[in-house]
Amino acid sequence: MAKKSKAGPVCEYGTVNAFLNAVSERAQATILLAPVHRPIGNAVQAGALLTSQIPDDYPCVHLCVILAVEAVLVGERGRVTYPYRQAQPDRQVRQKIRDLQQELLTVLLHTLQHDPRGAHVRSDAFYQVPEIQTWNRQALAGFPVTYQDGHWIASADRPEMPF
Repeated sequence: MAKKSKAGPVCEYGTVNAFLNAVSERAQATILLAPVHRPIGNAVQAGALLTSQIPDDYPCVHLCVILAVEAVLVGERGRVTYPYRQAQPDRQVRQKIRDLQQELLTVLLHTLQHDPRGAHVRSDAFYQVPEIQTWNRQALAGFPVTYQDGHWIASADRPEMPF
C-alpha cells in the first residue's frame, strides 16, 4: 500500500539509527516498513524500506534502505553475494532471496516496535519516493539487528538508545 506524499524533498539516511533519530526528534511520526527490491543487470538486491513523513510543518519524506540480500542470477546457476557468498542452483538462490528479505522485515518490525524511537510502526506500507539510490550494506551499523549463522536476527547485545 503506497501512501501519497506531498511534493517535497526526500531525506535519505545511511543507517537505521540516523533515520530513527531524525524522525523521532521532530514528532511521533509513523514509520512505514515495506519490502523493496531492484534489478541491476544480472544481479538483484532485496531489502527493507523505512519511510516516514513528519506532519505538515516539515514536508520531507525520510527514508532508509536496509539491504537484506544481493545475488547474481545467470542461467541455471545463481550466486548470493551478500550477506554471504555461495553459488547454488537458480531456484535455491531465488528462494534464499525471498527468505532473507522476509527474515529481515520480520526482525526489523519486532525490533522497531521495542525501540522508543520507532514506537509507531506499520508494515507493508510506504510513502511514494523517487528511485532510491542508496542501498547501504552498513545501514544496520549500531542497530540491534545482525546476520548470524545464516539468518537475520535481533542482537542479544542491545546498544544504549540515544535520546
